[in-house]
Amino acid sequence: MLQVLVIFVFAYRYVILVRGEYYERCPPNEEFSPDPICPPDTCSSMTKEYDCCNATSLSYKTGCRCKSGYYRLKKNGPCVPASNCCSENEVYSPDPICPPDTCSSISASYYCDSPVSPYKPGCQCKSGYLRLEKNSPCVSACNCPQNSNYCPENEECVLAPFCPPDTCFSLSARFDCRNVTVNDIGCKCKSGYLRRTENSPCTPIEACFKKI
Repeated sequence: MLQVLVIFVFAYRYVILVRGEYYERCPPNEEFSPDPICPPDTCSSMTKEYDCCNATSLSYKTGCRCKSGYYRLKKNGPCVPASNCCSENEVYSPDPICPPDTCSSISASYYCDSPVSPYKPGCQCKSGYLRLEKNSPCVSACNCPQNSNYCPENEECVLAPFCPPDTCFSLSARFDCRNVTVNDIGCKCKSGYLRRTENSPCTPIEACFKKI
């Protein structure tokens, strides 16, 4: 049977009639979905839960939806790279985020290889950052309650470049830290304290001038 193809211009979009059904020619970074678009293709779908088993209401329509890796910052907005949805100290992960990027992951165990996983792609905390609770902002992992007693005496948890090192050697040596941009998380001597050797405990700076 001869296939009938008719193209209309409607509301600034191409509407294509194929075999009695209409399909939209979608804008950049979008593709037509013949099924109700649920969950919605907005940034909010990264963190909210939707009941898509009953997605037959008028709030979920067929039409153009964002392609994989793209989301709308707001309803009916253009589709932009998923990374645009992320806030400060976050980076987009195309893979399910497991273990979750929360403080609980420090001490809890997670089975991330389950075929039925509750975890999904989205904005993930950068290295050295975690969320105090689900969907809260990403903060330094040092702020997690699990790390409150993490460091020994005279040390504190920091998220910063470890340059110059917190050793007595830094008093006389010169270190070029201008190009050190990677933040490390760990225990560092508090102000007024240094280590006599790399792995020794932090002692008052005055100890650096005493003979071993």
